[in-house]
Amino acid sequence: MTGPLSPPGAAAAERKGVWERLFDSWVLFFFLVLIINPVIQSLFGPWLGAAVVIPLVAVCGTLLWRARNRQRRDRLGRAAAANGTFEGWLRHPNALPDSLRRRWAYGTFRLDGDTLVFQLRTEADGPELGRPTTYKDVSRLGVRDVPTKEAGVPKSWPVLALATDKGEIEVRIPSEGVAVLATLSRPSSSVDGTS
Repeated sequence: MTGPLSPPGAAAAERKGVWERLFDSWVLFFFLVLIINPVIQSLFGPWLGAAVVIPLVAVCGTLLWRARNRQRRDRLGRAAAANGTFEGWLRHPNALPDSLRRRWAYGTFRLDGDTLVFQLRTEADGPELGRPTTYKDVSRLGVRDVPTKEAGVPKSWPVLALATDKGEIEVRIPSEGVAVLATLSRPSSSVDGTS
């Protein structure tokens, strides 16, 4: 499924790394549970076997998850550098309190000159939701320290404030997205972000 704003690397899904494919298929977990578990339980008994297998599965899963994330981050970074498309979170800080526009929304960004296109998504390789939103005359306002309590929003990603034709927006994006948005200029006049 490659649309006008397909997720970063979606057209090259076959280029997923070994760790990404292995983690997505859950082969290692089934192998550990179905093959190793009976062997360990026959050696140590059911209780001690379970006490060995559960931490073993947790450690292997954590190591595999970290390798997968590293490989995915590198792949998405290459995609962002190649076509200016990257994943991230967007919100409107000047929206009414407790409104949906004020909450972080996950999606895919594409930068074309001074136009930023945002396509709402449910997950990285998930379906597109609705129409893409186009923000014109985009310029950088700076980096902000915005805490978040919402689940799933990466707290380690920087928050960039951007001035657009639809008012001020904040985007929480990974480093490859920051590199793409570094090409934007700062506004020539002060922008108060109200619309």
